[in-house]
Amino acid sequence: MKPDANRPLSQAQSAHRQNFAQAAAWAKAAMKDQELGPFYEALGKQRDIPPYAAALADFLKRPSIEALDLSEYAGQAGGRIYFMASDNVGVTSALVAITNVDGNLFESGTAVEVDAGTGYWMFTAQSSIPTGVTAVVINVRVSDRPGNVVELSEEKAL
Repeated sequence: MKPDANRPLSQAQSAHRQNFAQAAAWAKAAMKDQELGPFYEALGKQRDIPPYAAALADFLKRPSIEALDLSEYAGQAGGRIYFMASDNVGVTSALVAITNVDGNLFESGTAVEVDAGTGYWMFTAQSSIPTGVTAVVINVRVSDRPGNVVELSEEKAL
């Protein structure tokens, strides 16, 4: 049996088509970009797929954050926050923000990958939380080349 082409799309089907159309437009533009084009050419050769397919897949797969480890952070300068972040092509930025429970920012900065390619990231606090603050919220935000962003927040009692 042939599917009914006149049947209206579900909301999920419509959203999927729209996302794929955005991915296709982004991949097409990326192939023309002076930096991204050669990057996806090399990635395509490495993975034995067309460069356009590599760019398309990068757009469609969002990064992920796992294993947020706050055990070495107690609100003091020098405390460390660790997390795992991954993407099918690579995480391009990892930012950490420390706020109070009302969202007022104490500190923010860039995390660094402990060993290149491991997906294991670390942020070292540069300042101490003021006396009297009993809890903070740690927000981790990672992104990839196409601009996909994922965030993870966790409250930490001090």
